[in-house]
Amino acid sequence: MCGIFGALTIAPNRPPERESFEGMSSKLKHRGPDGVAMAAFSHATLGLNRLAIVGTRELAHVPVLDGVASVMNGEIYNHRALRAGLEKQGVRIASQSDTALVPALFRAKGPDFVDALQGP
Repeated sequence: MCGIFGALTIAPNRPPERESFEGMSSKLKHRGPDGVAMAAFSHATLGLNRLAIVGTRELAHVPVLDGVASVMNGEIYNHRALRAGLEKQGVRIASQSDTALVPALFRAKGPDFVDALQGP
């Protein structure tokens, strides 16, 4: 099971300090031995200690930042079918990981995209 962590800040354009995230990540190391990734936004930082299930070669692509941030634990069982449907509509998805599917699916369906997901 992946270890997911994050923080928000009220200071404009000043994400939380990276050092605090390195501490959070080290405490969750046992939850994700396959890689660590962090992404900073203007008011937030997301991080993940990844236990790879899908897209094992794409550790650097999580959290996914494609106009919409995506970080998750688990697996989207029907990610291949959902990806095929989006690609038929001309949608390009950043990588083959199921996590990369989430921003594209959100843009296509809005908040109701979750109704299309099958997983644990």
